[in-house]
Amino acid sequence: MHETAIPAGTYDITIRFSQRFQKLMIAVQDVPGFTGILIHSGNTDANTSGCILVGKVILNSDYISGGSIALPLLQAKIRYALDSGEKVSLTITDDFKTEG
Repeated sequence: MHETAIPAGTYDITIRFSQRFQKLMIAVQDVPGFTGILIHSGNTDANTSGCILVGKVILNSDYISGGSIALPLLQAKIRYALDSGEKVSLTITDDFKTEG
């Protein structure tokens, strides 16, 4: 905990109210060995304890920018899909590649 990424796999996505953040958040369901995994904005690994950070730009391998723009767009797409009765899932892989 606080030192590792969630395991590779495919996970269902929901939107639920977070007691910690006091708002609706994107939640990753049934992650082995983890509870309360969310998708939220942040810039570095210091902003997460296993949750997934989103952004518009990866500035280097450990800094993400633009989360406050990307997160509402992502949440709206997920909410629309869920409200339309679609299943939403996220696939995590072990291979990370940067461009350039």
